[in-house]
Amino acid sequence: MATAILTAAEFMRPKLNLNTDPEEFINSYWLKEELDEFCNLYNLPRSGSKGDLTNRIYEFLKTGRIINNRRIANFKSSKIVESITLESIIPAGYRNDERHRAFFKAEIGEYFKFNVHFMNWMKANEGKTYREATLGTKRAINNKVRHLT
Repeated sequence: MATAILTAAEFMRPKLNLNTDPEEFINSYWLKEELDEFCNLYNLPRSGSKGDLTNRIYEFLKTGRIINNRRIANFKSSKIVESITLESIIPAGYRNDERHRAFFKAEIGEYFKFNVHFMNWMKANEGKTYREATLGTKRAINNKVRHLT
């Protein structure tokens, strides 16, 4: 009879199945092959990166919902990303992306551009609102325009 040798990671983490606690799942290390196997077994989409699969399984274990890649975010840093409003809070681990570009262009106008000063401000001001970011950026743009004229 063959004896299975478990690695330390396999010994300490929960078994991945429908009864796995979502928080235990997200805080454990999984091989992409294990995530792919779970998705296959429970008819979840198997496309995407290891992070996509992890987020998809987390949401499935937590709510029972099957989500596609366009609706998932990095759960370890921000959980599901809602639409951005002026009252939304700047999250830890903020990243510039097309969704943020569209939001700021809509709020500020076509003068808006991601630049080093803006990116550093956003990263240094997690917990503040997008309204604060928008007002500060509008002021900076107005000062720059006034200075040029």
